[in-house]
Amino acid sequence: MKAAYLAGKVPKGAKEHATYQDWREDFEKKCKKLSDCEIKFLNPNQGDWSMPMGMYFGRDIEMIKQSNAIVMDGTVRMGAGTAQEILIAKYYNKPVILVCPKNSHYDRIIEVQNGKNTLPTPIPNRNSRCYHPQF
Repeated sequence: MKAAYLAGKVPKGAKEHATYQDWREDFEKKCKKLSDCEIKFLNPNQGDWSMPMGMYFGRDIEMIKQSNAIVMDGTVRMGAGTAQEILIAKYYNKPVILVCPKNSHYDRIIEVQNGKNTLPTPIPNRNSRCYHPQF
C-alpha cells in the first residue's frame, strides 16, 4: 500500500486547536472520492498527544521515512516545522507535492504591487503557477 505524509501547520495549544480547521481531513476525503487507489495517509495531527514534546519530531521523521510522497498544504504560509518536514523528505528522496489552490498563498498567478494586481515575474524553467523557493 502506498503512503502519503500530510505536511503542514499543526495547531499549537488548546486555544488554537479549538478553532483549527484541519485541511488534512478534507484532503483525505476528497482523495478517497476521486480514486479507488489505496493510499494510507500519515497525519501528524492525529495520534497520541500525551508524549513528551521532543518525541513528536522523531515520530514525524519516522512517518516521512515510511511514506512514498509528501503532500504539503500550500493554502497558508509555511512555518519552520513544515520547512523541516520538506527538508527531511528531500533527505530521504521523497517527492514533495505542493497543493496550492487558485489564489492561495503560494499561487503566484496574481501579485499585488503598488496596490495593483499584476502578473508575476516569470520563473525560469517553471511551468507551474505555484511557487515556493524550496521547490
